[in-house]
Amino acid sequence: MARTITRLVVGPLETNCYILKSGDELAVIDPGGDAQRILTEAGDMGGAVKYIIDTHGHVDHIAANREVIEATGAELLIHEMDARLLAHPDGNLSSLMGMSLTSPSPSRLLKEGDKVVVGDEEMSVLHTPGHTPGGICLMAAGYAFTGDTLF
Repeated sequence: MARTITRLVVGPLETNCYILKSGDELAVIDPGGDAQRILTEAGDMGGAVKYIIDTHGHVDHIAANREVIEATGAELLIHEMDARLLAHPDGNLSSLMGMSLTSPSPSRLLKEGDKVVVGDEEMSVLHTPGHTPGGICLMAAGYAFTGDTLF
């Protein structure tokens, strides 16, 4: 099966959000805003959104989590060390932007070496702390999603 990767620039901080499609499954990586735009693009790509994956827990990477989950029923994945940021506006930095944003709780906590499978694509979790304690990269054959590891 061929994979398709679409990049959207979303939210007030112009964050890169990616949609990975393989077969009939999609993953939305770092939905940092503009939920309707993300949902429209995912719908245009076809298939079902299986996962939302946050490379870390800052507002510009999680702002559309709730709306995308509510619209698709997707599972939310984040590293175990950043999961607490989802529920705390001070921790996810939304309070610095005059918001009090929280995200639904994760469905699955990730750690170093975990595998995330979308269709025929398998991504390995690489724990890359620094920007946040639970920052991750998703490594696959021929591509990687790095979040703010490469800032």
